[in-house]
Amino acid sequence: MKSTTLSALDLGRSVAASVMEQNAPGTLSWHYETGLILLALWRFSEAAGDGSIKKYVVSHAEALVDVNGKLNGYRTDEYNLDQVNLGKILLELGLETKDGRYAKACAVLRDQLSKQPRTAAGGFWHKKIYPYQMWLAGLYMQAPFSVRWGLVNGDAELVDDVCDQ
Repeated sequence: MKSTTLSALDLGRSVAASVMEQNAPGTLSWHYETGLILLALWRFSEAAGDGSIKKYVVSHAEALVDVNGKLNGYRTDEYNLDQVNLGKILLELGLETKDGRYAKACAVLRDQLSKQPRTAAGGFWHKKIYPYQMWLAGLYMQAPFSVRWGLVNGDAELVDDVCDQ
């Protein structure tokens, strides 16, 4: 019996094809998993040099953020750190495409962080519905976005806040 080994790129292409086949362009909703999937596909497309995957990511982002930067499916009043996870890919799209909608969308997420409820020690509540609860997942959801935003926009206060978190 002959053994077949896939390269990391072959395996990545297979996973990307499966995700794209199961989720038509523009059908993913505003959710932290969407941010994880789209950023992973974006990074893979860069490694593989595959523009079709980038186009797929952009098609979803365009459905999630309208031309005016309004975030479709996002609810500011939830103060939910999970909601910030999509900012990671939106920030990257804005930097690459120079499409202003993404900067506006990221500014909304940044504004959420400035108003996010906190513990007495200054830690972010994970969600408004979980008063005084800090979750490690919340750090994953917001910290990479916060640091990248802070570095790109000269927002040292936000970067410092991540270190405090």
